[in-house]
Amino acid sequence: MANVKISQLTPKGANLAATDLLEISEFNGSGYETKSITGQQIIDAASGVAWGDITGTLSSQTDLNTALNGKQATLVSGTNIKTINGSSVLGSGDLTISGGGGIGGLQAFFPVSGNVLPASPYGGLFGSAMIADRVLIYPFVPSQNFTTSAVRINVTSAVAGANARILIYSNTTGSYKPNSKILETTNLDCSTTGEKSYLYSATFTKGEVYWIAVYSNSNPSVTHISAGNLFTLRQEQGSAMQEIEATYTFGTAPTTFPSVVSYNNRNCPNVGFVIA
Repeated sequence: MANVKISQLTPKGANLAATDLLEISEFNGSGYETKSITGQQIIDAASGVAWGDITGTLSSQTDLNTALNGKQATLVSGTNIKTINGSSVLGSGDLTISGGGGIGGLQAFFPVSGNVLPASPYGGLFGSAMIADRVLIYPFVPSQNFTTSAVRINVTSAVAGANARILIYSNTTGSYKPNSKILETTNLDCSTTGEKSYLYSATFTKGEVYWIAVYSNSNPSVTHISAGNLFTLRQEQGSAMQEIEATYTFGTAPTTFPSVVSYNNRNCPNVGFVIA
């Protein structure tokens, strides 16, 4: 057979087989010797690379770098993946998120075209003295459904013998006025400072109008929402009115809110909802 170039040979057209024979020439110092290598020897040599056999600069191993770039780094809790309340999110199973402060005194606008537009929920909070036997009630419209485990107020300046109660009323159908009493807590001790809670399991509905109030037998200071952060109920002689006022002798609020009430521009006690 005449000498031909490798490029002139007819391709095998199939994968290399173990029995295939490849002839080669090796120079022995004085001439060339014909030798051969089997397909199996080539296969063994190609697949026999062990870890550590790669030599040279790692950055030059482009195929290896491409493969490694597609891999995610090992997750390390608190380093490249956040924790939740100090607990790691790594591993199997379910991570329970318990209730906390939640929607603390969220104040929202009335529904407009089917939407709830939230006001500034935490703006303008400050300690202010209560007015004995006076109920300052304001609207609350949740921007989401939620269930409570408790309601609470925060006493910033205590008064000996002082107590307070949280009130929640429903809304009057076809109007924006408090109607039927949903909740009246027992006495919350205001003779010491701090948060005063009442266990209360209830579900509040997105877009529903509720009326929230706190009243007391004395004048302890509790956290209030500034009038400027409450929804304006009406305008009188150029002044905005944010709350409805009524006088109750402390002890038991009426089942139905009085029909004759006054509108006023006052700061109102902030009621916090603890989410279940």
